[in-house]
Amino acid sequence: MSTAMDQKPGAVASPIEPLPDASKHLSTPAPYSLSQRTNSLGSELSAPDLPPKIQVIKSEDYTRMPWKNGVGETIEIAIHPSNRNFRKDAFIWRLSLSEVRDSCSFSLFPGYDIWLFMLPESAASVPLRGNLSAPAFLHHNDHVTPIAIKPLVPYTYRGEWPTTCTMNVSPLKHLTFIANRRLAKVSMSLETICENAIGDDGVCDTDASEIDDVALGVADDTSQPTEPTAQLEANAADPKATTDHATKQSLSSSSSYSKLLLGNFTILYVVSGSIRVTVEGDSQPRIVHQGQTLLCERDDECAPTDLKMTPIIHAQHAASANSTKSAVQREGLCIDGSSIATSTKADGELKANHDATVLIIHVHLVPTDRQGSYILDSPTTNPTPAQAPGTALPPMPAAVASVTQSQTASQPQSSVAQHPQRLRGRAGSIIVYDDQPMWTLPKEMERQMTLSDVGSPPLGPNLTTKYWESAHHYRPPLFSSRYQNESEVPPPIVRDSLVIEEFPQGKISTAWINMVKQGLSEWIRVPVIIARGTEPGPVVGITAVVHGNELNGVPCIHRVITDIDVRKLKGTVVAVPCVNVPGYLRFTREFSDGRDLNRLFPGQEHGTASQVYNHNLVVKIINHFNYLIDLHTASFGRVNSYYVRADMNDPVSAMLAKLQQPQIILHNSGQDGTLRSAASARGVKSITVEIGNPQLLQNQFVQWSYLGVMRILAYLNMFTAEEEEPTTPQPNTILCSKGFWIYTNTGGVLEVYPAVNSIIRKGDLIARIKNIFGNIVDEIYAPSHGVTIGRSSNPVAMAGDRVMHMGVIKKENEVLPKEAKENY
Repeated sequence: MSTAMDQKPGAVASPIEPLPDASKHLSTPAPYSLSQRTNSLGSELSAPDLPPKIQVIKSEDYTRMPWKNGVGETIEIAIHPSNRNFRKDAFIWRLSLSEVRDSCSFSLFPGYDIWLFMLPESAASVPLRGNLSAPAFLHHNDHVTPIAIKPLVPYTYRGEWPTTCTMNVSPLKHLTFIANRRLAKVSMSLETICENAIGDDGVCDTDASEIDDVALGVADDTSQPTEPTAQLEANAADPKATTDHATKQSLSSSSSYSKLLLGNFTILYVVSGSIRVTVEGDSQPRIVHQGQTLLCERDDECAPTDLKMTPIIHAQHAASANSTKSAVQREGLCIDGSSIATSTKADGELKANHDATVLIIHVHLVPTDRQGSYILDSPTTNPTPAQAPGTALPPMPAAVASVTQSQTASQPQSSVAQHPQRLRGRAGSIIVYDDQPMWTLPKEMERQMTLSDVGSPPLGPNLTTKYWESAHHYRPPLFSSRYQNESEVPPPIVRDSLVIEEFPQGKISTAWINMVKQGLSEWIRVPVIIARGTEPGPVVGITAVVHGNELNGVPCIHRVITDIDVRKLKGTVVAVPCVNVPGYLRFTREFSDGRDLNRLFPGQEHGTASQVYNHNLVVKIINHFNYLIDLHTASFGRVNSYYVRADMNDPVSAMLAKLQQPQIILHNSGQDGTLRSAASARGVKSITVEIGNPQLLQNQFVQWSYLGVMRILAYLNMFTAEEEEPTTPQPNTILCSKGFWIYTNTGGVLEVYPAVNSIIRKGDLIARIKNIFGNIVDEIYAPSHGVTIGRSSNPVAMAGDRVMHMGVIKKENEVLPKEAKENY
C-alpha cells in the first residue's frame, strides 16, 4: 500500500531513516523586490494560460508491487515527480491502492502526511454497529485506544507516527495518499454525482421518472457518450419528441457537479459508477469508470479552472437494462395502448448505476521561496520573519548590507542612554493627566505623572487644558444643510401592489406595499419611493437592504431622490430603501426564518416564508422595472472594495457597470438565486453594486454609488444633474473574468494581511491562523494571481469560514465565459 506496509508482521522495524528532502530537487528562484514583482505581473497577466494536462489512468496501467511478506499488495496509481521510487527517492505526493490480507505494521514516512480512504467493498461482510465492528483499527505510538477506520471516511495521520493495523475483515482495500507537508497543501472530499438532484437528506433523489435514462448518455471505454439510435429514429419521426428529448437532456445536464480547480493537481478516483469529466481548456470530455483515475495537472501560473462531472451509464449496463425494460414495456401494454406501471429489479439496478461516487484530491504546491517568508523592498524598514531554531537566515544582498551597516554606525550612542525605550501608548491618543498623588501606592512610588512617562517633551504645568492637536475637533453642520439633505417626500399610502400609473406625474410619492402577513396577522410592508417624471421614459429601480445589515444603500437612495427634479425627469425612478424589513429590524443579514433572501429569488408562491416573500416582491414590484441597480455591502465580519457584479457579456449591463466607475468589475452571469439574476431572467437589465461594509454608513462609499446612479440616469437620457461632476481623472477599473472565495481549513485566530483592492501574486502568504495561545496552526497562500475584492475582518474563525474574496483579472483578448458563478 502507499503507506509502504512492506514490513513483515511481527518483524522488528529498522531505525527510522528520514527520506531525502524533496525541496532540494526543486529549483529555488532568487528573491526579488516588490517593484520587480509588480512589473512582472503585467506581463504574466497578458500571457495566455497553458491548457491543463489531463490523463485518464486505467486500472491496467497501475503499477503492482506485491509485498515480500505476502500479507498484501500495493498498486501504485500515480506519483509526483513521475518515475520516482518512493522507497529511495524524494517525492511530493503519491497515490496508491492497497489490498491487505492480515494485520500488519505500516512503514514510517517522516515529513509526510498520510491519508487513508477505505473502499466500500472492505465492509461488505461486516455488520457495522459502532466502532467495535469497524473493518480495521489503527494504533498510533503504541497507544492502547484504537482508532476505527470506516469505509468512505478519509482519515489523516502523520507519517512519523509508528502505526499498526488490526483487521476484522480480509481482504481490506483502501486508497492511500502521501504528501510532503512542507511542499504541498492537500484537501480531500468524497462527492456523490447524482443523476438527479440531491434530496434534503443528502442522498440522491431517485424519484425522477420524468427524466429518461438515455438522456444521461451511454459510454464505453473507447467512445464518448452518444444518443441511442432508437431515440434518434424516434426524433426524426416525431418533431415533438425532439423537443421533449431536448427538455429531458437539459434536466439531466443540470445535475452535473461543478468544481473550481485552484491547486496544481486535481485527482479524481471513481469509487463507483462512471462519469464524464469536462475540464476548462481541455479539448474533449473524458470518460472515467469505476476503479480508474483522472489526473489533472495545471500550470503554476494558471487561473482557476472550471471542472464539471456528469454521471453516465456504462454500455454493458445500458444494453442489458434496455432489453429488460423493452420486455417489461411489451408485457405492460393494454389493448388500448395505455401502459401499466411496472417495477422490476433491473430498473432499480439501472437507476443505481446512474449515480457515481468520486474521491477528489486537491494538491496545492507551496513554492520553496515563499514558505513563511516576506518579500520586501527594504529590510531595514519592514519586519522580517523570525528565525527558526537551528536554521540560518539567507545571506543579505551586498548593497542592502552596506546600507544597513552605515545606518547603524551613524546612530549616536548617547541617544540610547538619554532616551531609554519605553512602552508607549497609541500615537495620537488623548492622554489626560491627573496631578493628584497616587494614594493607593506605597509612599516611595508616590509621584505625579509627567509627560516623560510616555516619552514626550513637557508642555507646561496645566496639562488638562492643553489644546490637543492630535484629536479631531467636531464642527456641527450648518442649519441650512438640513434642507439640502432631506428628500421632501409626502406621507406614504398603503397598497397591495405597485401600480406606477396610479401615482401622479411630476411628483415624488411614497407607499407601503403589502408583502406577507406575520405572526400577529399584520402585514409586513416594504417602503417604496416613486419619482415619476413629466415625460415618458424607462423605469429604473434601485433596491437596498436585501440583506438586513447592509445599509450604505439607504443614504445613497436618499441622496438620489433629493437631487432629482421630477419636473425635468423623463421616465420613473422607483426606489426600495429596505427590501428585507425583518432582517433590518433585527440587525441581521437573513430573513425572519434564517434564510438568505438573495439566494432564493425569484421565490415561490407556495413555499417557505422567505420564498413567498421573494415571490411577492418580484411580482408586486420588480416586474415593473426596465433597469435594476441592487445596492449591497459586505456581510458581518467582512469588508469590501467598491465593486460591481454584472454579466459583462450583456452590452447594456456592461455599460451600467462601467458607469459606476468602481474599483473592480466582476463578471458574473447570474443563475445563482440572486435578485439580479431573477430580474435579468425577466428582461430587466441589472447590476449589483457592493458599497463598503455592513451595519454602518460610510460617506465615501455612499458618494461613489450616488454618483454612479446619477451617471446611469444621465446615460439613459432621463435626468442630468445641475451640478457637474468634479473634473477629476476617471479612476482605473479592474475587470475580473471570475471570482472565488478562499475558506479556512481549521479554526482559530485569523489574521488576513492584504487590504481590499490589492494586487496579489499566486503563492503569496495572505493569512495565518493561530490557536488561542498564539501558535501558528495554518498558513494560507494565494492560489492564483488576482485582486482582493473583499476579505474577512473577523479574527474569530471557524473551520470553513471565509478568508478572502479574490478576483481573477481578465487577460488581454480573453473571452469571458458565458456562465460565470462564484463559490458563495
